[in-house]
Amino acid sequence: MWLNKMYLKSLISIVIPVYNVEKYLEKCLQSVQNQTYNHFEVILVNDGSTDSSLSICEKFVNQDKRFSVLSKENGGLSSARNFGIKKAKGSFITFVDSDDYIVKDYLSHLVDGIKSETSIVCSKFFLVDEKGNLLTKKEAPKKKSEVVSIEESIKIFLLQNGYDHSAWGKLYPVSFFETISFPEGKLYEDMGTTYKLLKLASEVVFLDAYDYAYSQRPNSIMNSSFNLKKLDIIEMVHEMENDILAQFPNLACQIKNRAFAAEVKIFLEIPKKKEFEQAQKKLWHEIKENRKAPFMTKGARLKNKLAASLAFLGKSLCLTIGKQLVDTRIATRIAS
Repeated sequence: MWLNKMYLKSLISIVIPVYNVEKYLEKCLQSVQNQTYNHFEVILVNDGSTDSSLSICEKFVNQDKRFSVLSKENGGLSSARNFGIKKAKGSFITFVDSDDYIVKDYLSHLVDGIKSETSIVCSKFFLVDEKGNLLTKKEAPKKKSEVVSIEESIKIFLLQNGYDHSAWGKLYPVSFFETISFPEGKLYEDMGTTYKLLKLASEVVFLDAYDYAYSQRPNSIMNSSFNLKKLDIIEMVHEMENDILAQFPNLACQIKNRAFAAEVKIFLEIPKKKEFEQAQKKLWHEIKENRKAPFMTKGARLKNKLAASLAFLGKSLCLTIGKQLVDTRIATRIAS
């Protein structure tokens, strides 16, 4: 593979937060170790693990000088990423979650996509289950890469068609993190961070390559049972809306469409318990505010439009039918 010669020898920092992932960690670290682009450093941040995760990290550190491990008290994903960023020596940085893995050309493709010192390069991702079985269809590549404006890149992430706003699966200039950090103590930290990083780029490059395997496991943070911390999504959405609209007012529909998708997902997770009635009421108010957006947004996902249709039927029917559809989808994945 031909790589961008100007950045061929760039040191890439890979930050991997680690917390109680002994079942998945070795596969993740092996996928990093086997990269075809080998000029990188791996910063493993042991975020207070109580299982054998630290021992697995130390095994890789002992056998590969590119790996290092730092331990800290448990502070969550944002805290671990911020801690690792401060130790990064590379000119560019990427993040990998410790229960995911990357294909062997992940770094090669990202480096090849760099156009300038202030480029952000984005890879496509695919979903796998705990056993590594493919859960999503990979489309055949149509182009090598596409360079887009900052406004267009934000629009692409808001529409969620092939790319995601998650921190992982992207290559960033390390310098961007001198002024931006992940919000600690919050869920949905990527939604509150990625668009801010995009606004600093001179250009954003989208690769037509599925290089990042995003693991879907039932006990992950995003798939865990409902708790009130998940209402962080409302704060993150409002902050994102205000920040983006101040610079890109043409993205109003796309933002509301993205907000609706996030809010309805959490809404359908809320158990029918008295202690969560206020949370349900609060989310339903947000959903009603944004339910027109999927029909007004060109390129909105069909599932968003379906959910919006249910939202117009009222809260009770939206909950009943929506939960049934979610349960059917989960059952289908388990059976496949």
